[in-house]
Amino acid sequence: MKTATKDYIINTIFRTNILPVISECNTSCIFCSHKQNPREVEVFRIPKLKLQDFYELADFISPDRKIVIGESATRLIEGEPLLHKEFEGIISMIRNRFSHTPIQITTNGILLDDGIIDSLARLGNIELNISVNSVDAAKRMLIFGLKSENNIEQKLRLLKGRIRFSGSFVVLPEILDENDIENIIASMERNGAETVRAFLPGYTSMTNDSANFNDAFTHCAGIIKALEGKYSIPVILEPSLIGDLNCRVEGVINKTPAHYAGIEKNDVILSVNESVIKTRVEGFDKIYRLAKPVLKVAREEGRVIEIKLDKPKNSPPGFVVLYDVSAEAVKDVNTVVRRNNTKRLLEGKEEIKKVLFMTSVLAAGILRDLFKKTVFPFSYEILSVKNNFFGGNIVCAGLLTAQDVILTAREYLKANGQPDLIILPPIMFDFTKRDLLGKGIDEIENELKIAADTP
Repeated sequence: MKTATKDYIINTIFRTNILPVISECNTSCIFCSHKQNPREVEVFRIPKLKLQDFYELADFISPDRKIVIGESATRLIEGEPLLHKEFEGIISMIRNRFSHTPIQITTNGILLDDGIIDSLARLGNIELNISVNSVDAAKRMLIFGLKSENNIEQKLRLLKGRIRFSGSFVVLPEILDENDIENIIASMERNGAETVRAFLPGYTSMTNDSANFNDAFTHCAGIIKALEGKYSIPVILEPSLIGDLNCRVEGVINKTPAHYAGIEKNDVILSVNESVIKTRVEGFDKIYRLAKPVLKVAREEGRVIEIKLDKPKNSPPGFVVLYDVSAEAVKDVNTVVRRNNTKRLLEGKEEIKKVLFMTSVLAAGILRDLFKKTVFPFSYEILSVKNNFFGGNIVCAGLLTAQDVILTAREYLKANGQPDLIILPPIMFDFTKRDLLGKGIDEIENELKIAADTP
C-alpha cells in the first residue's frame, strides 16, 4: 500500500473538505472495506502528520463547507482520528482558524471521555458521528474485533446534552437481528442523538458472490419500516433506492428550527422563497444557506401550506432528506459538452450530436428524472454500468472502474453505434482522472475510440 503524497492530500482536502488525520485504527471491523479490497485497488495511507503539518493543510480548507474528519469517503485510508496524539491541538487550531464553520468528526467512540468531550464542547459547533454498530457488548466486540468490552451506552450518556451527535450501524444480518437494531435506535433516541444512519452491508464477489442489493435493501427497509411511529428519531437507510426527485422530508430532528416550525415527515418542499425546487439536494442546500427561508410545502393529505423557518444563514434546518443530485448537474453537463465542442472545432469536427451518459445502477434513474425536465442541444442516452470488478451487491458510482465502463460500452456500441461523447461520474476518478485500479480516463478513450469526460 502506497503512502499519500502531500499533493494528493491537498487535492483531497480542496475537493472534498475532508481533512485526513491518521490511518491507524484501534479496531478490526469485520466489514472493513480496506481489509477486503482486492490487491489491485489503489488506496493510500496517510503519512504521520504532526500539528505543524495541519497548519499548512488548513490553507486548503473551505470555510463555506462543513469540515469533515475521520470519514472514509476518499481513497485515503481513514482510521480513528482520536488516536492522533495531537488530536485536541488539531481541532483547536481548526476551530481558531475557522471560527464559524461546522466540524464533523466520525469516531468509533472507544476513546471518548469527559476530558475530550468537554474540550470539543468548549470549541463549539462540533458534531460527532458515532459508529455504534451494536449496543450489545458481546456483539460489539465481535463486530469491531475488540479483545475487551467497550460500553458504548456509557459513552453515549457522556455526550447527552453536551455535544451534538448522530449514530450509525451496519445492518449485518448474520449478527444483528430485529431486536438488536431496535435496541440501537432506542439507545440513540434515549441519549439524545439527532439521527441514526443504517448502512446496507456491502459484499464484493470475494466475500459473497450471491449478494443482491435489492434483497438487502428490502430486508433492511422492512425492519426500519416496522419501527416507524415507535421512535421519533430519524432513521436513514443508506444507500437508498430513490424513485423520484421530490424534496421529501425523511425525518425531523427534535428541538431544531424545522421541529419548531412544524415540518413533518413526508412533507414535500415545493419551493424556497418562491424558487421552485427540482431536487432534494437543491432544496436542502438552499434552505441551509438562507436566513429565515419561506417554504411552500405539500402535505400527504394534499394540502399545500407555507412555513417560515426561523434559522440563521449557513446553518442546518433540522430535517433530513435523502441524497439525490444537485440541480447544478445540468449546468455541469452543458459545460462539459461546450468544452469538448471547442476541442472538436479545433480538430475540424462537427459539433456533438449525441452524448452517452454512463453511470451506476443506483444513479441512472436519478439522472433520467433530472434530465427529462431539460432540453439539451444534443440527443442523449443514459446507460447503467454494473460494478463487474467488485461484483456482489455493489451498485454505486464510486466503485465503478474503467474496465466496467469499457465492458458495458462495448455491448452498447455493437447495438447502437458510436456517440460523440461519453460522460462519466466524476466520483469514479481522483483528481488525476484515475480510477480505483489506477487506470486513467484516457484508457477508456483509447479503448473505445470515443472522447470521454466528467463534469
